[in-house]
Amino acid sequence: MRLIVIWILALLTFSGCSTAKKTAKTPAKQVKTTTVKKEKLPEITFDHPVIDFGKVVKGETRTHDFTFRNSGDAPLLIEIATGCSCTTIDYPTQPIMPGERGVIHIVFDSTHKKTGTVSVDIDVIANTKPIVTTATFNAEVIPEK
Repeated sequence: MRLIVIWILALLTFSGCSTAKKTAKTPAKQVKTTTVKKEKLPEITFDHPVIDFGKVVKGETRTHDFTFRNSGDAPLLIEIATGCSCTTIDYPTQPIMPGERGVIHIVFDSTHKKTGTVSVDIDVIANTKPIVTTATFNAEVIPEK
């Protein structure tokens, strides 16, 4: 019995030494640290993102210039600006550099609109994040007299 106890103690001692040697031989893993770089992106900031044309007699047109600034830190490239079929849109096709200003010119034609309140979103699709920036115009189309 005594021999079994000595045998178990010896086994535990040698196994403990064996583990200690493995730990000592294995170098600590080096952790790679990375710095997160902020992605440079343009940003559209409208001076007035929502405008109101007020009352518009059916068949009349209204124009407006949505002015904006590239408030980001990379050149702004507008791919397309869209609205409804009642709106013609002209937008810059050249890059707008950081801090520079631009204009999106719209023409609203109320000819085919029903009378009542109209709200139209102008979606500007560009190399921004999020990819779509929206400006809006509102009008109340009233019947011809």
